[in-house]
Amino acid sequence: MKTPGPTPSSRPALAAPMHRAQFLRLAAALPASAALSAFVQRPAGSTPAPTMNTRPIPSTQEALPAIGCGTWIGFDQRPGSEEYQRLAGVLEALFAAGGTVIDSSPMYGRSEESTGELLAATAAARGTRRPFLATKV
Repeated sequence: MKTPGPTPSSRPALAAPMHRAQFLRLAAALPASAALSAFVQRPAGSTPAPTMNTRPIPSTQEALPAIGCGTWIGFDQRPGSEEYQRLAGVLEALFAAGGTVIDSSPMYGRSEESTGELLAATAAARGTRRPFLATKV
């Protein structure tokens, strides 16, 4: 004989059901909030952000950050333009988060040239971190 379960009136009240669109909006925001947390200033004495994941280069075993900065379109800017001026902050944020890998190509317009100019301009902010520049043809 089957034991009767709770009646509808005896069940605890549940939150309103979440619609698919609400779920997708929340799910889409989660990776962005996780990525931005590395750039949030923490109070003095708080636990520092975890270090960036690295992977070894097979031939040398040099550890490189698993995430880098691509330069396609974004770094193809003329010196003096508003967009160009913002790029120094992009590189500073990359190095502050523990990144070093910068990917470029001669096919990306001025991207390689801009990257070199901006690396020279942000050398002090970079400290001892050496950029790892990747290119292709």
